[in-house]
Amino acid sequence: MENFLDTFLTFVLLYKYVGLFVISFVAAFIFPVPSGTALAAAGAFASQGYFSFPLVIAAALLGNIMGDATGYLLSRRYGELMLRRAGFARTLRSRQYLFVNKHFQASPHVIIFFSRFFTQINALVNILAGTGKMPPKTFFLPEVLGEIAFVLVYGYAGFLLGAQWEENFSIITNGVVAIILLGVIITTGRIILSRKQNT
Repeated sequence: MENFLDTFLTFVLLYKYVGLFVISFVAAFIFPVPSGTALAAAGAFASQGYFSFPLVIAAALLGNIMGDATGYLLSRRYGELMLRRAGFARTLRSRQYLFVNKHFQASPHVIIFFSRFFTQINALVNILAGTGKMPPKTFFLPEVLGEIAFVLVYGYAGFLLGAQWEENFSIITNGVVAIILLGVIITTGRIILSRKQNT
């Protein structure tokens, strides 16, 4: 794991903003590489004068948004066809898929926004939104806002911690996850209460 992280940091140092863009794009589009770690590292490098902090934010934000858009648009156009050809036709008709898709479509903004902070599910949410033919307006507003929040949180955290970013990164990640889970719980509670009041 340490060698894997060293490889990513070397890649960012060598290719700077292009490297950060590529990592962000790949993480958002298809493969859960640690883009938050790369972003925090780039923010730390910026605090030490190696990078321009505004360009770090711009490169990461552009990579994330373009990766999300690519995954969503390709899935919207070809997702269901590709899944059927890959042998997942039964999955698309399964109760589990229909259940997940139904609840996702019912409250997409919260799920899309907060999933930006979890690289493991970010790309899957994009694919699910595209395959489910979610309208672009419904997808892109929480997607862009979520990516802005993600990039600012991790970028500024790395910038403020500077040379100590690596030792304190786990604390940052745990704090972000705790805040997100609290936000999800509060938002879900409000949605449930509002639906009960309307019935």
